[in-house]
Amino acid sequence: MGGNAYQQFIHNAHLKKVTCVLSYSGKQCRNLTAPVNGNSDKLVGYYEDVATLSCDACHGFGSDGMGPATVQLVCNSTGLWNGSEPTCQSMY
Repeated sequence: MGGNAYQQFIHNAHLKKVTCVLSYSGKQCRNLTAPVNGNSDKLVGYYEDVATLSCDACHGFGSDGMGPATVQLVCNSTGLWNGSEPTCQSMY
């Protein structure tokens, strides 16, 4: 199996049993950076992961006018996010 496959072993001492869980995470996208004066719910993503990045509206920050103040990015099969982080600036 290609990509970032990993195995996680869970040991249940009471039952003296080991369970193997195989997980395939797919292609990893570049790490995201939370926008200055904003935040992100995810900084690392793999194929089909969704990250929500937003400006800190509670502290007076919004989009730079070139895009929305909150964006959802999807990690695609080529390892690229389908957009870019918002640029946040003061609304005052």
